[in-house]
Amino acid sequence: MKSLHLAVDIGTSSLKGGLFTVDGSLSDTFHVPLGPTKPLVDPRIWINAFRTGYAALQKKWPGAVASVTVSGNGPTILPVFQDGRWGDALMWHSPVKNYHEGCSSYFLPRIVWYRDQYPGLYEKARSFLTCPDFLSWALTGVEHAVIATDAYIPVFWAPGDAVRCDIDEGKLPPLTKSGSFIGRVSKAGSALTGVHEGVPVYAGGLDYLMSLLGTGTVEGGTACDRAGTSEGINYCSDTPVDNPYLRTLPHVIEDSYHVSGILSSTGRVFEWFRHITGQGQREYVDMMNGIRRIDPRSQDPRFFPSSRHGAIWEFASGAFTRLHPHHTSDHMGKAVVEAIGFGIRDVLSVLETAGCRVGSLSGSGGQMRNPVWTQMKADIIGIPVCVPRIIDAELLGCLCCALQGLGRYGSLKEASLDLVVTDLTYEPDLSRTALYEDSYDAYLAERDLFIAAALPE
Repeated sequence: MKSLHLAVDIGTSSLKGGLFTVDGSLSDTFHVPLGPTKPLVDPRIWINAFRTGYAALQKKWPGAVASVTVSGNGPTILPVFQDGRWGDALMWHSPVKNYHEGCSSYFLPRIVWYRDQYPGLYEKARSFLTCPDFLSWALTGVEHAVIATDAYIPVFWAPGDAVRCDIDEGKLPPLTKSGSFIGRVSKAGSALTGVHEGVPVYAGGLDYLMSLLGTGTVEGGTACDRAGTSEGINYCSDTPVDNPYLRTLPHVIEDSYHVSGILSSTGRVFEWFRHITGQGQREYVDMMNGIRRIDPRSQDPRFFPSSRHGAIWEFASGAFTRLHPHHTSDHMGKAVVEAIGFGIRDVLSVLETAGCRVGSLSGSGGQMRNPVWTQMKADIIGIPVCVPRIIDAELLGCLCCALQGLGRYGSLKEASLDLVVTDLTYEPDLSRTALYEDSYDAYLAERDLFIAAALPE
């Protein structure tokens, strides 16, 4: 039996895993839904989902797992206690501010919220762990927080930040870097998860950083579209970018930056549309074919996902306009997917204004499995969309970390450039792109009027 490396990603709505060979070939996968998304989540659902997925793999690949690496969403945070129990996880999408005066941490303000809302649990907490680090801790018993590079220290907790936030510094686990060896699966971890005792566990990290590795977005000028429940257009830059509509963070690659425009709920808004139109059982490709058959020049109806316009595209207080009795669910679907496509195009325009011109997008996430939607997206934005062989890019990013940790690669960048393979490229149909030009300009003008006319919330 050949040795295989297990990569795991904890998403918002599902937990997925993949077994890889050292050359990046995917031998098997699992995908376990996590149920409705809530601001506070019992992390046991992650452990149960992992155990379910792993058990299915073990039936076909007994004893084959040579390592485990985990990525997950952030800035999700949760407490673990002295007796080995844990509290609920405060999810990344919960309505809690990510700012505390005097520090740039994305995590400490959430621990402050925990301290203020649940002071008893805060006092009992031995430490606070991020989402992926919780599962690695459950496997090994080693408390840690994974950072990509030293530039990420302030994003987690820089020296003195805990004092400024009035947080007990002893509750913050030590920082370790992506690709580092964390520990081996303990006896307790094996009983909890089903993984054999002694299997080595390597540090992955936050999901969006793993997706950069898994799409090959590791050199200046490259970009990816990470499209699942939420979506982000991510650009690799050699220099930081200062723009109020973009978010600049350090990259997983040393001395590089990750510039992103966030569309926080594109997958969610499409699922909402399927639900309200009673199309839950209709195949995605069939839905998209119906939508794509409608003339792109038709501008009725329109869908505006939000009554606000800011750095994050979000679905809140949205509305259909110019909706008439003769319109079908396909017309409404066209309005929804065009709103998403125009949102992506808007982000690309902002990036270009900021000096980050995108020539093509490397795609990842569940949306990329829909060929009709991916082609329509390429048509709307007017540039190629490249789909890697491993669509769940976070998993391949985790493999990069494991193989660096094992010494097969000297750096994460080297691993990414060697392992990422593009399977399909969707070139834009320029005749359709031309039709979307006027529609896009009209959409932005109508969006601004809609936002100006919206009632205060």
